[in-house]
Amino acid sequence: MAKSPVSQGRVLVLLNAASGTGIDAETLGYLRAHASARVGTYELVVVDEPDASSLLARARHELDRGVIAVVVRGGDGMVQLGVNLVAGTRIPLGIVPAGSGNDFARSAGIPYSRRSRTEQLDRLLRALEHPDAFTESVDAMRVRCGDREVWAANSVNFGFDALVNERANVLRRVPGTLRYIAAILLVTGSFEAREFVVAFDDEDAATREVTLVAALNGKSMGGGIKVAPQADLADGLLDVLTVASLPRIGFLAVFPSAMIGMHTLLPQVALRRVRRMKVVGPAELPVYADGEPLGHGGFEVEVVPGAWRLLRA
Repeated sequence: MAKSPVSQGRVLVLLNAASGTGIDAETLGYLRAHASARVGTYELVVVDEPDASSLLARARHELDRGVIAVVVRGGDGMVQLGVNLVAGTRIPLGIVPAGSGNDFARSAGIPYSRRSRTEQLDRLLRALEHPDAFTESVDAMRVRCGDREVWAANSVNFGFDALVNERANVLRRVPGTLRYIAAILLVTGSFEAREFVVAFDDEDAATREVTLVAALNGKSMGGGIKVAPQADLADGLLDVLTVASLPRIGFLAVFPSAMIGMHTLLPQVALRRVRRMKVVGPAELPVYADGEPLGHGGFEVEVVPGAWRLLRA
């Protein structure tokens, strides 16, 4: 990943109290103490809204006023929101993982610890004061679903795994990866393989009977399940996972086996690298991007190399 220095000015910090277990008292106290204040040589602007649309609107207002960096505190959905703000600009994005999955952060090597979130945030902010603070160029996925077009940072899911994501989002009391595994158990009994029409790059479209299609920029989904262990955030390629029809007991083995890197030995599991793809399936099946609902019935995705800049502490 290419590195470049960061200058000084206003820094926008975006919060999501609904991520993971919410905002802990220490972090909240830190942010309240520094909100709209000058810390060191930069001005810290903290935005906390109850819903994503309000958060995005306020964030765009602050970007229009001028910022030198954006920092998000939350999970993969917050990373996606941040990427949609900074993609195609020179504004870097810093990440403080605080969600239930944190899959992009895992792939980027950003440590997650409930005990050190304030420390992580402080390190990112303090790094901006030094001339050796740097950013790394990272790929992003440009995704179209129906009449929506968004940037995604880590994964786009369609089929079984999107239904699992949908179910996992309501299991708020179950932590991390266990939430995803619990959702798999709940969804497996009622889901069967469907016909999807899939086209990769310049190849002709082909009809396939599959249970899921997932396009990944990062290595994992579901809170650390490494379904694409060779994925690289800056290689200009998507890692596409497809899983063909399986009996229930076999399907239950896919994700646990992925946790130890054995899922690729199953003949029904296929991984390939592409630059773009299009998939169309049953209209009622949901599409999720970075853990957030995007639409139904299929999607188009292409990787955009070096679309945004990741701030490193």
